Amino acid sequence: DLSIDADVIAQRGSFPKPLFAEWGATVCMGFFAVKATTGGKEVIRTALEVVKATNDDQVAVNTALVRLGLAWDRRLGYENSTHVDYGRGVALGTPLTVALLPHSQYPRVCPDTLPPDVVVAHCYHKGVAKRDALTKTAFARQLGLWFLDDNWRSVPLVTPFYTYIKRLRR
Repeated sequence: DLSIDADVIAQRGSFPKPLFAEWGATVCMGFFAVKATTGGKEVIRTALEVVKATNDDQVAVNTALVRLGLAWDRRLGYENSTHVDYGRGVALGTPLTVALLPHSQYPRVCPDTLPPDVVVAHCYHKGVAKRDALTKTAFARQLGLWFLDDNWRSVPLVTPFYTYIKRLRR
């Protein structure tokens, strides 16, 4: 929900593990929005510095938030969260606010069937050991989240882009 008053709005994650242990949840890059505020721009600038060393966007953003002094209003829940949680820091002398969306509506860990109140699902399934493309595709199809036709790779790119996207759907 981009109407939330925050510089960064994100889904909850569980990586990087040290921050997950400290905070109770982390910022997940699966569903992530940054507003073009001073705070939002500084998060991205700092993350771009960090990603050069880590080569991981999620590690970079969470590390950037630590560097900007982010502190959560309380210990975060992860899979049990049902409301937006806020964290606050300082970016270039201005307040920085981060909002983590409730896992109940923006799940990362997904059951075999999605509840009707889910808004965005960026899923992995705890019971699935393999995380390769075929396994992920099968799980997305099972949840009704896969919309690409099986031959999507052979569809020629056309303009307008919307026409191209329509041709990809099954």
